[in-house]
Amino acid sequence: LLRTLRLLRFARALRVMRVLQFTAPLRRMALSLMGSLASLFWSLVMLAFVLSLLSLVILQFVMTGLPSAVLEDEDQEKLMNSFGSVMRTVLSLYMATSGGENWVIYYDILTQVTWEAAMLLVLVVA
Repeated sequence: LLRTLRLLRFARALRVMRVLQFTAPLRRMALSLMGSLASLFWSLVMLAFVLSLLSLVILQFVMTGLPSAVLEDEDQEKLMNSFGSVMRTVLSLYMATSGGENWVIYYDILTQVTWEAAMLLVLVVA
């Protein structure tokens, strides 16, 4: 009886060892993921900083060229919806660079106001 209990304990220990053998790669992957989260965070911070800076420049070009631009009401509304504030400009740039919206739509809007902002948009997307 004692011999069979020892044998069962040994079998259970072998089973635990087998499970631990398969969890080592999973643990390694989890540690790699945890280690890369800091880099991911700082990459997102850098992306937000660059998009904010570029949106300020584009917004400045738009607001400078807007008084001399001759736009229809529909185009004026599209321009204000896409580039009316800093946050809308950041969102438009993010959508253009990530594929959320076709960048040609924003390019067409900006070329009606100023070519500098349109060229900056092309440089951002490229």
